[in-house]
Amino acid sequence: MATISATLDTGAPRGVDFHRGVISGTFTTNATAPTADQIVLLPTSCFITSFTAVNQTGLGSCHIQRNINSAGSAANGTVYVRASDPAANTYHFTATFVGS
Repeated sequence: MATISATLDTGAPRGVDFHRGVISGTFTTNATAPTADQIVLLPTSCFITSFTAVNQTGLGSCHIQRNINSAGSAANGTVYVRASDPAANTYHFTATFVGS
């Protein structure tokens, strides 16, 4: 289990917009699929209501669960990621959330 770092988009309306409840950016999966990883996007006071990820670099896909950490426990603001491709892939994501 590892934590994947997300790079947030810059410039409006990208990045984190607490007023609209939107966050966007990119993340790269580890090259040892299938592994359970997590992305800590927001504080635990934020509940992620939707999360979409589009592969930008390869043919791999990933299984996503919102508000779950890599251990399978509930964790607001965290995204569980399980990659299907043994190669590292970069994904662009957009998530919506409530809270601050």
